[in-house]
Amino acid sequence: VDPIDIPTTLDNPMPNGNRACKGKRPEVTAEIVSLEKKMEALQSELDGVKNEALPDLKLVAGYQGNAIEQPTSPELNRQIFDGDGPAWSVGVKLAWPLDNSKNRADRRGKWLDHAKAKAQLRISKDKLKTDWAELCRSLRVERANEKTFNKVVQQQSQRVRAENKRFSLGRVTVDQLVQAEDDLGNWEFRSQQQAISTRTVAWRVQALSGALYSQIRNQVEERRSEAQ
Repeated sequence: VDPIDIPTTLDNPMPNGNRACKGKRPEVTAEIVSLEKKMEALQSELDGVKNEALPDLKLVAGYQGNAIEQPTSPELNRQIFDGDGPAWSVGVKLAWPLDNSKNRADRRGKWLDHAKAKAQLRISKDKLKTDWAELCRSLRVERANEKTFNKVVQQQSQRVRAENKRFSLGRVTVDQLVQAEDDLGNWEFRSQQQAISTRTVAWRVQALSGALYSQIRNQVEERRSEAQ
């Protein structure tokens, strides 16, 4: 995506972040999808190796005439299958591999690969649950901190206005007035830093839920449609 195409409305991710945390918890990520596909492929390979160790059972049928050449005439064929002539036979052929050491090794390897992928999938799903809960908790904490910082900034602004009035009346010194203004500047900076931290967590919530990608894609497509 071209950064120029990304709309500036994405700079306020809080509403969508809050909405995502109140909604359904995500169940898949790119890693989980990849591991599920890997497990399917490994299961197919394991089934194939297991089938190679099974006995090969075949149905066979045949007949034999009195002559050297195989019978071709209808009359001779009738005699064979009517039992008046030479013999015909039906049976089964069973082939069992005698040395299965390589197959056992292959099955053991495929089984270990499948078990490893299954464990990784379980870990990824558990991690998704943990990450989602932690991100939503962090978002609540960051929002509370941002409100606290904003309140302090308001209080410091009131203090500066009050100090200006007292200075005009000669009740405070220049140093006291400058100190009040410096304190306000410091709190405003900290408030901006807190706002960035809050929005970063909100973006992470949307990214994990898949909403951020969908939002960027939809709005970029709208921008391009408008440009055309």
